[in-house]
Amino acid sequence: IFICPAVSHLSAAIDQTYVERILRENREFVDFIDECVTNFAPDKRDDLFNIYQKHFNGEVAFLQGEYKRAFDYVYDSQKDMVLLYEHMLTEYYLEDSKNLLDGLAPAIIRSKNNLARQYLTLGYRDRTVSRNFYTIGEASHPRLYSYKIFKYREGITYSRRAKRYAFLSLYTGQDLQVKRKIYNRMFKTENEQGRPFFSRFVDKNDDEYIKEMNKTWEDY
Repeated sequence: IFICPAVSHLSAAIDQTYVERILRENREFVDFIDECVTNFAPDKRDDLFNIYQKHFNGEVAFLQGEYKRAFDYVYDSQKDMVLLYEHMLTEYYLEDSKNLLDGLAPAIIRSKNNLARQYLTLGYRDRTVSRNFYTIGEASHPRLYSYKIFKYREGITYSRRAKRYAFLSLYTGQDLQVKRKIYNRMFKTENEQGRPFFSRFVDKNDDEYIKEMNKTWEDY
């Protein structure tokens, strides 16, 4: 019978330093998945709240010097968090990145723009890496929750990068006139959101834009 060393020797390893480390690590896990849920899955807010509640209870137990109880709270928090991470990775990030890349691929290939094609290839590469991280995490020991979460987090990170490459390929494949319109729309959006610094570039032609870029701070 295989007994995971990380599980069989936990009672001997649980001390102040160990619990302090896993609390810090777990808080990073919670903060990371918080951003994912906020952006894509508001229906999972209750699950996230319960996960954070258990983590918070662990923080309180640690301050009270009850390290075994603090560990139990963190471990229970991670048990639930594994499911949420897996759900976000498979249902949103892997799915969205595939749909985005597949949707852009025909136009990018037709554009015959080598740089755009390269970005598309990099996007597919990173999505494959993301899928590999999911496979490794899913196949790992069922009770190694932090290990699974770490692999799923890496999977989400690579899926995000795959989507970034997809958008880069889309932009790179456009002609200069379309690129100018994209930049101009971006500057207007920044200005509307309370960042007036970018208003200096709105509706500028090439020469005026370069002139603005070359201004010193004192001139501006």
